[in-house]
Amino acid sequence: MRQRFEEYIFGLQEEIITSFERLDPNAPSFKRDSWEQTKYEKGISGILSVPPPGDASPAPQTVLEVPTQRAKGISGIFSVPPPGDASPAPQTVLEKAGVNLTVVHGILPPPIIKEMREDHPSILYDAGTSLPFFAAVLDL
Repeated sequence: MRQRFEEYIFGLQEEIITSFERLDPNAPSFKRDSWEQTKYEKGISGILSVPPPGDASPAPQTVLEVPTQRAKGISGIFSVPPPGDASPAPQTVLEKAGVNLTVVHGILPPPIIKEMREDHPSILYDAGTSLPFFAAVLDL
């Protein structure tokens, strides 16, 4: 089931990106960047950034990379446009867009399960048993 859902959500991301590209054929294509942080975490970032008017260079605009620290030691990069970024060329619909996907899976140790049980009493807790988990996040 996990593999089927993973295939579905990666396909959904690609469908969203190609829909945006069809909507705005004058904009540059999305840049896709596949990544794998560990064997338990992977994803694809799809980013579009229109060069400022008059900028004929094919190089994508620079973005500021701000390291983030998420719960339980999972970290990532959040990309934002630099200060004073120029307006898009008038013939494009989109100026900047991102369609990012993260898939994480692993084993929750008993202390984490016990912590989760405080908010979700229906979760069974056994101090000697771990619990597999899977999460997928699609950000627009």
